[in-house]
Amino acid sequence: MTAPLFPERYLYRFWVSGYLFGKPLHTSTGQPVIILDPGQPATSSGPDFTGATLLISDQRLTGDVEMHVRSEDWFHHNHHNDPAFSGTIMHLVYENRPGYDSVPALPGIRVPQVVLTPKYTLRDILTVLTAADRLNFTRNFPCQPQLIGTEPVLSAWIQELGHRSFLTKLARYESRKRELLADYRYTAGKREIWDQLLYEGLFRALGYPHNQLAMEELAKNTPFCDWPSGSEDPPAQLLSDWLWMADLAPSVSELPRSPRPLLKKTSSTTWRTRSVRAANQPAGRLQAAAGLVTRYLQTGFLKPLLLTLDAALMMTSDKRRLFNQLDELLVPEDRFGGTIGKERRESVLFNTWFPVLYLWARDHQRPDIQRSILDLCDSHSHRQHIARDSGLRSVFDPAGTSFSTHWGLLRLDDEYCRPKRCLECRVGQQIISSAGYSS
Repeated sequence: MTAPLFPERYLYRFWVSGYLFGKPLHTSTGQPVIILDPGQPATSSGPDFTGATLLISDQRLTGDVEMHVRSEDWFHHNHHNDPAFSGTIMHLVYENRPGYDSVPALPGIRVPQVVLTPKYTLRDILTVLTAADRLNFTRNFPCQPQLIGTEPVLSAWIQELGHRSFLTKLARYESRKRELLADYRYTAGKREIWDQLLYEGLFRALGYPHNQLAMEELAKNTPFCDWPSGSEDPPAQLLSDWLWMADLAPSVSELPRSPRPLLKKTSSTTWRTRSVRAANQPAGRLQAAAGLVTRYLQTGFLKPLLLTLDAALMMTSDKRRLFNQLDELLVPEDRFGGTIGKERRESVLFNTWFPVLYLWARDHQRPDIQRSILDLCDSHSHRQHIARDSGLRSVFDPAGTSFSTHWGLLRLDDEYCRPKRCLECRVGQQIISSAGYSS
């Protein structure tokens, strides 16, 4: 057996480096091949990579990939008699000998073969092997080495994905609005419906990330239209109701006021208090909510927001000043001791209140408010530190740090990167086009 030209592991690293991602490849019989997912290095005996996804002549295949420096090594290693190689979908070799257009896995099964030479040389492989990232075997984004030159397409598409995420938020509140319109406690067109949507959105954002659903359920079970009016201290009564229903107070005697009759406790198992920072504990969040209720008990949430928007649109076009004025509306009175940090106030505005306000503006023919909300989403920086956001930015390096960009990155990851739908996105299409691939 002839000595190998170089260690076989060089091919493994070349494969996972992303260098071939989006580049035109062909089998020995001329079939076009596109790498959609290089798969994972095998952890046991058998093919070198498992779970790879390839497009061969427009046929999507998922399976194993075996690699050799020379094509005849398939036989030297006795793979043609090994059932472990029956799921192999491609044989990648550096150098081919005449007569090896494909190789047999088992009787009746032929494995397509892709030969790197002469298109890709040993110099290409060594160049990749000495790259700065040292060919990280755990690369989660195989397209990363091919992103240079796609920046304009990438940034525009990420923002478009961010707008689609905003539409998803709108759809959720639109669906909830229809539920409220069908509720006997509400009448179509009444302001209380919008106040209830803002109230539920506030609670959902205050519960993020551990208790958002439980907080939202609590807001639904103590609706805005049923807030106490005969009590001498309605905000304290509401805080009492919330704490008792959530089972977050040890006894009724420790509550600010005795809970009202007919209230039902929510399941205590829905609340998470362990491994939650002190600032995010649900009891503290409810105290902050009570501080906001003190401000909006008489007016509701919608009216002050609309008055602030109208005044700002008449006086200035400064987006920063407009945001600061809206942000001030989320500072609770401190009588109950709860606070809402700046990052959490931003989350309330962008993820909950802005979608509700956008829906209101759409229903009441106020395109100026719609434009202002979208402008803020496209221009205001997302400051909250989220590990996934930081990781995605390090790979795709989008232009800008706005909420739209943040939403777009998360959607790109959810819809394409995590499901390994590589090269199906708009950036992948640009990579294929730049490589000159044509099937």
